[in-house]
Amino acid sequence: MKTIDISGVIGWDVTPWEIREQLLAAKGEDVTFIISGPGGFIAPGLEIFNMIRNYAGATTAHISGYAMSMASYIPLAADRRVAEDNSVFMIHNAGGGIAGDHNDILKYGNYLKGLSGIIAKQYIKSTGKSLKEITAWMDAETFFFGDEMVKAGFVDEIIETEGDKNQDTALASARAMFEDASARMSAEPDQCREDMTRAAALLEYKLPQDTNKLKVNQQQEEQHMSLKEFLADNPGAKAEFDAAISVAKAEGKDVGTAEMSATIKKVGPYLSSKEYPPIIMQTALNVLNGEDAMATLIGAVAGADAAKEAADSAAALLVKEKETNGQHMDPETNDGMIGSQEELDAAVAQHRKGV
Repeated sequence: MKTIDISGVIGWDVTPWEIREQLLAAKGEDVTFIISGPGGFIAPGLEIFNMIRNYAGATTAHISGYAMSMASYIPLAADRRVAEDNSVFMIHNAGGGIAGDHNDILKYGNYLKGLSGIIAKQYIKSTGKSLKEITAWMDAETFFFGDEMVKAGFVDEIIETEGDKNQDTALASARAMFEDASARMSAEPDQCREDMTRAAALLEYKLPQDTNKLKVNQQQEEQHMSLKEFLADNPGAKAEFDAAISVAKAEGKDVGTAEMSATIKKVGPYLSSKEYPPIIMQTALNVLNGEDAMATLIGAVAGADAAKEAADSAAALLVKEKETNGQHMDPETNDGMIGSQEELDAAVAQHRKGV
């Protein structure tokens, strides 16, 4: 078993490159991520989330101290989530600082609104709570302490500790840490703008200044085969497609309208899980059924493409750098591995001393 520390501000103290390198070294072994942080930048947080979610081995998120803002999103990628009984978990809407005229600020606000929606969807998926509950918590900047995290659905288990369990003290400390990190991040408007640009690229957000609607990349559309050809080559997808159309007809939707036809054409190429993870096919079906917006599908597809491209590029770069420096990854190396629960507990205890 291997432990990976995710402590501090995401993007400053913790970077995707460091996490990727440690996951490559883990070679599919079970990994426990010891998490404590006030939040951080969105783009690196999304990258780290995708790395954990796509990791081959079993993953556990162990919250030790704080999991706030972007640091509350990352644990949701793990197979199992635990938290110490004096830990604090906080969720809120995506935020950041930017300098510019009203057009820049309005466009930035649209990006933040869209990203908050993406984050909220993962909170909903992980907790089983309703959209109304999650968005209310995010709007209010809600803090959870101890057992509240389990009741809300964010963690699976609370671990008893010998530390101070005073809720008021823990929440005051958490809020002070979060506000300090937020102030330091907002004081870097250029980095905030760059972070938003990277996050938008990951999710293929192409928001024009005068609307919240997302536009499909025209070049991407031109590369897709026709719906008829696709369905002819994919019987399974055709069955799903026909079922979705039947539902639409039963609900009185006019599948022959130009709007419905356009939607069918756009989602058709994604009604297969051969090139994309199953969630893409499900999202495409949700769009046909009116349960998800086209923007959600576009963002999911772009995110999957970006994650794969980033992982491939990073792996190649890591190999090249190792070779350039004359280093070689020894497949027998076991550095950082933890072989027992006792060793894991010791590692967690050591981490808490530095929090």
